[in-house]
Amino acid sequence: MTITVLCKWCPDTEDLEVGSDGSISFERAKWSISEYDRVALEVATSLATEVGEVVAVVAGTSIIDTSMTRKSVLSRGPDRLVMVVDDRLAEADARQSASALAGAIARIGDVDLVLCGAGSTDLFAQQVGIQVGERLGWPTLNEVASVHLTGSSCRVERRVVDEIDTLEVALPVALAVTADAALPRVPGMREILAAGKKPTVVWSLDDLGPPAAVDRASQVVSTVARSHSTRLQVLFEGSPTEAAAQLVGALRHESLV
Repeated sequence: MTITVLCKWCPDTEDLEVGSDGSISFERAKWSISEYDRVALEVATSLATEVGEVVAVVAGTSIIDTSMTRKSVLSRGPDRLVMVVDDRLAEADARQSASALAGAIARIGDVDLVLCGAGSTDLFAQQVGIQVGERLGWPTLNEVASVHLTGSSCRVERRVVDEIDTLEVALPVALAVTADAALPRVPGMREILAAGKKPTVVWSLDDLGPPAAVDRASQVVSTVARSHSTRLQVLFEGSPTEAAAQLVGALRHESLV
């Protein structure tokens, strides 16, 4: 079994400086793995103790292609690291990041489980993990508090408001775990030294092949309730701005806004 963990290299929010014009400077910020992804790494490492390997996946610009990044990730338990390094990922939004990460997972092949944190330390948009699962065409769940592997499926507990849902989901599946799903380890010198001997592969966006045939970021699917029993599915094509305008127009036509 292969478990992949999505990790984001983020600036420490405590080191950010806000200018008089409202601009944010990252010049003095220290960079590290998103603290939420550290939880996902711990969950994955615990699951893979007896059933397989853990592959960490990181995507970003050349700023992530350092020995510090490698050791920081690999010292937390993964067996190997895949890095998608491409300066075209500068200022990447959730769609672009998810596309790169999903492409890397597809190239790794035979992945059974994708884990990620609840969100990233810097933006906390909570979108990338969900979009990666969608691009892979897998069942995708967030707010996962615990994961238990049961052969060809996994049993997860999700926190929904004041309740806990227990679900059995067939593999492969993508899961975003909550911040308290596990207590992340603090790597010691032994783990840091061992991390330097673990394999790392670096790919560019071009190494991941052509993009998906359907770029879901440039299309908006609107499901509009016609009645209690029927729904109208409308596909809007064009740029995100054009699709959004068409969606609003359709909703107004249906007297829904």
